[in-house]
Amino acid sequence: MPEIDQHQPTTFCPSQLATRDVQRAKIFYNELFGWTFDDVRLPAGDVYTRCRVRGREVAAFRQVGREAGWTLCISVHNVDTAVQRATRLGGRVRSAPNDLLNLGRMATIEDRDGATFGVWQSQALPATLRARPAGEVSTACWHELSADDPADAQQFYTELFGWRARTSHELGREYTEFRVGAQAVGGLVKKPAPRTPPSWIAYFSVRDCDWAARIAAVMGGQIVAAPRDLPTVGRFALVRDTEGSVFGILGARPS
Repeated sequence: MPEIDQHQPTTFCPSQLATRDVQRAKIFYNELFGWTFDDVRLPAGDVYTRCRVRGREVAAFRQVGREAGWTLCISVHNVDTAVQRATRLGGRVRSAPNDLLNLGRMATIEDRDGATFGVWQSQALPATLRARPAGEVSTACWHELSADDPADAQQFYTELFGWRARTSHELGREYTEFRVGAQAVGGLVKKPAPRTPPSWIAYFSVRDCDWAARIAAVMGGQIVAAPRDLPTVGRFALVRDTEGSVFGILGARPS
């Protein structure tokens, strides 16, 4: 598989999981995705864990004492500039820009609809620490936003990141793809249930969606949406991990 040595600005980079129990998260995601882990002790005493596939970083865990959850991160040239622009566009800063040792600089932002995402500025690191596999099983393969107001969300993100939006009508619903050049980087859909909050979700590639869903359930997770086929895409499911953090899995459709 090809490897990404440096993420193109305004494309997604490894997502970060806030977890109250790093060891429990390691057991769950190792069993599900086969991830291996590399812990870094932060100055405040917290643990930052790099999750790896074949030695390459594909996600990260960060120990917290508050609400757990996945934060999808978007690579930018300059975090502070991105935060200022998001604020001018009506977004809200959830956590101010801060440096994570010599790994990078990050902030979290809430869009106008209330969905949270991160912006990440990588520091100059050796490629062996920075790179990740592309298009490989157990790595993120898609990122999708469920919004209250898709038209407003489309305007916010295209102005913030310069993404191009292409909207189609398939399977009885409107779906928008965000693109950087010719590359599709994420999707946008109206959220299915009025009471659910707007949110970004990461989908991770698996060989067999049904098998992965069963493993997640056996390990103490919960199946939010049972495996089903999505024409031209594959077979997907939504899962909550042992702390309630939601993510998706996507595999090939059965032949």
